[in-house]
Amino acid sequence: MTVVGLIVLLFQALLLAHGGLTTLGANTFSMAIVGPLVSYGIFKLLKKRDTNINSHSFSSSIFRGFDDLCNYSNSISLSIS
Repeated sequence: MTVVGLIVLLFQALLLAHGGLTTLGANTFSMAIVGPLVSYGIFKLLKKRDTNINSHSFSSSIFRGFDDLCNYSNSISLSIS
């Protein structure tokens, strides 16, 4: 998953000019490494509770988006300070 995320982010940085190469490392860490791990962890945690599979997928995707927002806000606050 990390390799696919890196390829997609490299394509985005070079061809679409979204952030460029200077943000490639931070984007790879937050979107291709931490995001899938958080999403998978929440999915497994909810699966242990034996609830509906649709609620697993929905909840893990919602928390994944929230995790990305937290990573971006932390990156911005660290770059400002």
